[in-house]
Amino acid sequence: MPSIDLSEVIRRSARRRLACRSGVALALSGGVDSVVLLHLLSGLRAESAIDLRAFHVNHGLSTNAVAWERFCSDLCAKLSVGYTALRLDLEMPAGASPEALAREARYAALDGAAAESGIPVVALAHHADDQAETVLLQLLRGAAAKGLAAMPEWRSTDSGRCYWRPLLPATREAIVAYARRHRLHWIEDESNADISIRRNFLRARILPALASGFPGYRKSFARAAAHAANAADLLDELADRDAALAADGDGMSLAALREFGALRSGNLLRRMLARRGLGVPPNERLAEFLRQAFSAAIDRHPALKVDGRHTLRAEGGRILLDSAPAFEPFLAVWRGESSIVLPHGALTFSRTLGSGIRAALIPPSGLTIRPREGGERLQIAPRRPVRTLKNLLQEASIPAWARSGWPLLAQAGTLIAIPGVGVGVDWQCPPQEVGWESAWHPGTARETADA
Repeated sequence: MPSIDLSEVIRRSARRRLACRSGVALALSGGVDSVVLLHLLSGLRAESAIDLRAFHVNHGLSTNAVAWERFCSDLCAKLSVGYTALRLDLEMPAGASPEALAREARYAALDGAAAESGIPVVALAHHADDQAETVLLQLLRGAAAKGLAAMPEWRSTDSGRCYWRPLLPATREAIVAYARRHRLHWIEDESNADISIRRNFLRARILPALASGFPGYRKSFARAAAHAANAADLLDELADRDAALAADGDGMSLAALREFGALRSGNLLRRMLARRGLGVPPNERLAEFLRQAFSAAIDRHPALKVDGRHTLRAEGGRILLDSAPAFEPFLAVWRGESSIVLPHGALTFSRTLGSGIRAALIPPSGLTIRPREGGERLQIAPRRPVRTLKNLLQEASIPAWARSGWPLLAQAGTLIAIPGVGVGVDWQCPPQEVGWESAWHPGTARETADA
C-alpha cells in the first residue's frame, strides 16, 4: 500500500470531528497503536487546542499488568499529558469469554472516567487491520448489517460520550513504521501470540494468506463495512417509521405487523429490543415467534424469551415486551394472620362463610407460602379438568411478568390454592362453613408497610 502521512490523517479527522478546545481522553494500553496515537495527539494540541488526557485500563489479567501501568504513566509524564489508571477487578463466570468480558468492562470504565472528568470524547487507536479483522469475524458469526458495519470513525452513545477512531484509514504497518521513525517505545501484550483467541488466529494465519492474493482487502472490507452501515441506518429508519404506525399502547398491533409481513416486523422488533439495550434473539427464533403470533388462536399466547428478565409475548391483539422484576426468594408459613408481607408484596387473608379454603382442613402447622417450582397443576372446579398453573394464571389475566413471583399456598408439598385465582376442589369450603379467602397485592415490602 502507498505510504500514508499519519499526522495529516489525524488533522483531517480532527477538523471533521472535534470542536474547538474539545476534551479528549485517549485509551492508552501501551501497545504500539495507542502509543503512536498518543504521540500524534500530543503534537496536535498546539494547533487544535485540545485538552488531552490518557486513561490506562489495568485489567489485572497479566502478570505484567503493573509494569504496563508504570510504563504508561512514565510515557505520559514525558509528554506532559494528564494520566489516570483505571483498575478493574474482573470475575470470570464459568463459560464466559474473557475477551468479551474484559472489553465490556473496559468500555464501562472508560465511559465512567470520562464522565467524571467532564471529557466528551474518548479516542481509540483502532486501525484498518483491526477493522478488517472485525468485519471478517462478524461474517464468520453470520452477523446482519449492523454487525458487518463494524467500527465507525465516530460513534455517539446514549450517555453523551463520543468514541473517536482517527486511525481507521491507517494500516498496522504504517503505524509501526511511524513508531520506529520517531524512535517510540511500546509494550507487547503476550496474549497477542495466543492463537486460541479468534482475532489472533485471523491475524496470524488467515489475513497474511489473504493479503498474498488480495493485497487491497483492507480497503475492500472498509467499503463493505461502510455499505453495511448505510444499510443498517436505512433499516433503523424504516423500523422507526413502522413503530409509529404499529404502536398500540405499550405494545405493537398484531394487525399492523401482519400487514408489514415477517421481514419488516422482525426488523421492527429487533430495533425495539436494541433501543432498550437488550440482546436480539437469533433470526430463526424471531421468525418462528412471528409465525406463531400471526397464526395463533385468540386463547393462545406465543412467547419468545429474550433474556432472564425479558420476554416478547403475543397477547390481546398486540406484541408486548414483558419485563419481569427480579423477585427475591421467598418462603413463609401462614397460621391465621390477616396478612403476610413478602419482599415484593403482601398476601392478605379474610374469614368468610362458604367460600375460600375450608378452615377445618388447615393443620395447626399452617400452610406454606412459596413461589412456583414448575409442573404445578390444580383442579379448581368439580366438573372441569385438572389445569396447569400456567393456564390458570393466563385465564385469570395475570400479567406474564408477575407470574414467576405469584405466591402459592401449599400443604405438605401439595398445591392447594392460588391466591386471587382459585382453590383446589378438595380444599374448597362448603356452604355454611368457615373459610379463608386469600388475595395477592404486588409491590415492595416498603410500599405494603407504608400502606
